[in-house]
Amino acid sequence: MMERISGIAALCAALALAGCASNDLDLGKYKNASLLEADVLPSKESLAQQTNKVIVFEGDDGNLHLARQAQAGIVLSRTIETLLSGGATEIVDRTLASRLKDEVMLADAKGEGTYSGPAVANYAIRSTITNAEYGAEYVPATEYKGKDGKVYTIPASYTHRAKVNANIQIYQIPSLVLIATVPAKGSDSDTGASQGGNHDKGVTMVRRAAEDAVRGARTALLNQFTIKGYVIEKKVDGAKTIFKVMLGSRQGAQAGAKVGIFTVRQHTNPLSGKVSSEDVPIMDAAITGHITENESWVSAGDDPKARQVRLGDVVKLKHEMGLFEGLMRKLK
Repeated sequence: MMERISGIAALCAALALAGCASNDLDLGKYKNASLLEADVLPSKESLAQQTNKVIVFEGDDGNLHLARQAQAGIVLSRTIETLLSGGATEIVDRTLASRLKDEVMLADAKGEGTYSGPAVANYAIRSTITNAEYGAEYVPATEYKGKDGKVYTIPASYTHRAKVNANIQIYQIPSLVLIATVPAKGSDSDTGASQGGNHDKGVTMVRRAAEDAVRGARTALLNQFTIKGYVIEKKVDGAKTIFKVMLGSRQGAQAGAKVGIFTVRQHTNPLSGKVSSEDVPIMDAAITGHITENESWVSAGDDPKARQVRLGDVVKLKHEMGLFEGLMRKLK
């Protein structure tokens, strides 16, 4: 097993180095190209937004005895805050909007609502533990014969396991619309232990499982809070295309990272007259090594879909679970 994991790690490192090399782009080879305007251009407010402000409510133990003893809800919310802190996300002190959680719960119950309190954040996160388990399994002693012909004994032991399931709900402020529910599952294990199940060990392992649940939901959570950038320039070199976009190091742009390019389409409800909009995918591109604080050049390669991209189209960082990270979660 260890040999296989080491091989995967070496492969990941090789892929990372290859990704860095592919972003050694020579801007001088590219010529300016014209861009048509998108049907829906970003507002001044959208262009000015540099960070997402997020309130993370204290996690709910779901009225589960073990989760309450382990304070798993608090662990869950603190781990979410740590994950999202920095870059393009600012965690707002929840005491600055004391009424907000009550308003969110009321909106959930009624199916609609709005928040008229202090404008301190544009998103709120509510997390709830839905299951918490802990147990210890006795593993009897075993014997085996070694290559030297001698008989060896593996002593009896216990295997301890904890599991936590949770739901992480994300609300838009001030509309209080639930925009996403991210399921989270985590676990912790201890093999070869000399003692059976006990309360203190169970509490510790449930807390670790709650932390692991957030780590497992990392990619989905980060993608919910990626800052939107916008296409502002285009250059071509034969069939190859690059775009200058309003995403820089301040917004989390890194060489080799993947972005999605979208166009905004608006729809009018024929009954209510309400206008809604959606981001329609056009293509993916890769951030090159040309990055400033608030801008970068992204490469579309020779993808023909680059011809569909227009001035003002939306660009979002795409967070993905790494190959090695995905393998380790499958092995848990």
